Amino acid sequence: MTGANVRQRPVALKGEKDQVKKTWMASLVMAALSFKSSVGMGERKGREHKAGGSRDETPEFHCKPQLYGEIALESESEEDEDEEEEEEDCSRSEDELGMREGVEPSSPVLEGSGSWTWQNYLQEQHALSAPLHLFKECQRFPQGKNLFQPGMRLEGPEPQNPAVFTILCVRQVCGFRVLLCADGRPSRRAFWRNADAPELRPAGWCQLAGRILMTPKGYSERAFCWESYLQACGGAAAPRHVFRHFAMGPEGVFQPGMRLEALDRQNPALVCVATITDVLGWRLLIHFDGWDPAYDYWCDDDSPYIFPVGWCHQHGKPLTPPQDHPEGKPFCWKRYLQEHGAIAAPSNAFSTPFPSAFSRGMKLEVVDQHDPSLIRVATVLGFSAHRVRVSHDGCMSGSEAWHEVDSPDLHPAGWCQFTGHPLQHPVRSTSNIDRLATGATSPHSPAGVPSNESIRRDYHTFVTRSSLGRQMLLNCNGIRI
Repeated sequence: MTGANVRQRPVALKGEKDQVKKTWMASLVMAALSFKSSVGMGERKGREHKAGGSRDETPEFHCKPQLYGEIALESESEEDEDEEEEEEDCSRSEDELGMREGVEPSSPVLEGSGSWTWQNYLQEQHALSAPLHLFKECQRFPQGKNLFQPGMRLEGPEPQNPAVFTILCVRQVCGFRVLLCADGRPSRRAFWRNADAPELRPAGWCQLAGRILMTPKGYSERAFCWESYLQACGGAAAPRHVFRHFAMGPEGVFQPGMRLEALDRQNPALVCVATITDVLGWRLLIHFDGWDPAYDYWCDDDSPYIFPVGWCHQHGKPLTPPQDHPEGKPFCWKRYLQEHGAIAAPSNAFSTPFPSAFSRGMKLEVVDQHDPSLIRVATVLGFSAHRVRVSHDGCMSGSEAWHEVDSPDLHPAGWCQFTGHPLQHPVRSTSNIDRLATGATSPHSPAGVPSNESIRRDYHTFVTRSSLGRQMLLNCNGIRI
C-alpha cells in the first residue's frame, strides 16, 4: 500500500483506525511492563531533578504523558477511585488521624524497609541532610528518654484553645512523642506532642501557679481535687520527674499584658496589634487584640514572629489594627496604649533572629500534617526568611506544606532512629518496575493486578527514558489514518 493510498482512505473506516491505534498502544504498554534496563536511568534522572529543578516543578513520575488520553486502560470513574486511594495512602480523613486509643501509628507497606538507611538514601539521591545547627534545641536529639506511660494524667492546653489549661490523658506513647487527649473529649480531638513540649505541666501546677484549670463536665473548677479525680477515673498522675524540661525559673523581661506587634501564623502576610496574655518561662502566649482566641499561639521569647511597638512603621509595612478599631481611622499606638492603660513590651527585649539557612534539596524528617502520627522523609522545596516549604519523599503531589523554622514538627535526619519512632521512608524507585515484572501487586490492588499508578509510572519511565520507548512512541504518533 502506497503512502498516497493511505491518505486517501475513506473516513468510514474509523473502527479500523481505532483498532490499529489500540494495537500500537497495547504493544507500547507491554514493552513498558517488561522493560527493566531503564531503572538506573530513572534514578539518575530523579536525582538530577532534585538537584536542579525549579521550586514549583513536580517530580516527573507524577506527570501523565499526553498519550494517556488515547489509551483505554481504565474508565474515568476507575481513575477517580484510584486517585482517592492514593490520597488515602499519604493522608487520612480528620476522623482517622492516627489518634485512636490503643492503636499504634499506622505504617504503610514499605518495600525493602529493613535495609533502608539515611546514608544509603542520601548517596542514591546525591543529596545532603540539613545540618544540625539549623535546628532549635526542641527539634534536635533529646537528652533524655520519654518516660510518659499510657493512662498518665497531666495539665496542658489543647491546640484548639492554647490559652486554657485542661486535664490531659496520655493515650499513646511512640518514641519521644505522646498522643494526648483532654478528658471528656472525643478521640478525634487527640493530638501529638514531643515529650519535652514546654507547655506540658504536672498535675497540680495550675493551682500552684494561680491559674484556672478547665475540668471535665461534672467537676467544679473551684473545688477540683486531683486526688479524688484520679481515684474516680482509675488513673495516675504523671510523676514530676518525667517533666525534665519543666522549670519555673526566674521571670523574664516579658510580662502578661504587654503590647507588641506579631505575625499572624495562619496568614503570614499580616502583622497585627497583639498582647502577651501568658508567660511560661521563655514561652509567650500571643493574642491578637479584638480577635478570637483560636488565633492565639505560643512562641519563644526570641521568636522571629514578634516585634516591638512601632516596628511596622519603621519598616514601611502595614499594621493590622484590632478588629473593633473604627474603619478608616488611622491607628495610633500612643493613643491606644493610653486608652487601655497598657504598656509596650521593651524594645530591647526583642532579639534579631537570623534568616533561615535551609537550602533547597536538603533532606530532613517532618511530621505529616495530614496524619500527625507519621513522620516522613522530606525535602526542602523552598524557604522564606523564617519559614520552610517541604514535600514528603515518595508521596504524590499535594504533600507540600509550609512550616515555621522553629516548629517542633521538624527534625534532623536520624531523629526517628535515635528516639525509637517509626520513620515513613520512600519506597525505592525500582520497586514498581520489579513488581510489574515479577507479577507482584500493590497492597491497594486485587491479587495479581498491578495498581493503575504503577502502570502510569512505569509506562512514563519507559516512553520517556529509553530509545525503544521513544521509537515506539514516534511510530505510534506517526500513524496517519
